[in-house]
Amino acid sequence: MTSKYDDLILKNTREWISTNDLVREIQGNKTLIVKAIKNNPFLESRKKGNRIEYKRKDMAETETQFDLMFKQGFEWNQNVELDVIEKTVSITKGEGIILSKKGKELLDHIQGEVDRAYMVIVRLNYQVQLGILPNNIAQPRIKRLENHINKIMAELHNNYSNKAVKEYFQNHVKRFEFKI
Repeated sequence: MTSKYDDLILKNTREWISTNDLVREIQGNKTLIVKAIKNNPFLESRKKGNRIEYKRKDMAETETQFDLMFKQGFEWNQNVELDVIEKTVSITKGEGIILSKKGKELLDHIQGEVDRAYMVIVRLNYQVQLGILPNNIAQPRIKRLENHINKIMAELHNNYSNKAVKEYFQNHVKRFEFKI
């Protein structure tokens, strides 16, 4: 699951930094930041004395690694989401735009999936800027991730009120930037 701290974590881990220093730099909920640090696949860690330090990995995945990540993470989640969309008749209470509990859970899960895909897209663009991943390799990966997102969103719009879906995503959009 992605968190609102992922962008800030990657921004502040250009060099080795301890957990406490990173939490101090980000200035947020320490528990959520530490959880986000531990769940971030783009960080490497080392133990230095009695503290753990983190640094972002500035290495591109091989084609095999990317395919494995895509199949085990993105495609699996997409299949689960599409199955839930197919089985869930409505995501709102009555005819309005107020989401039901199952509807909110579904859209939250989809939002997390979209955030993960965008985080990988930002990461791929960053790797192209650093020159560690050729553009002709990054662009098909980005297109694959965009198609992944579009398939889920198209299924949402085909099955549910566009007004309810639009309302939810307008209020829950994150902006990912990756500053070098």
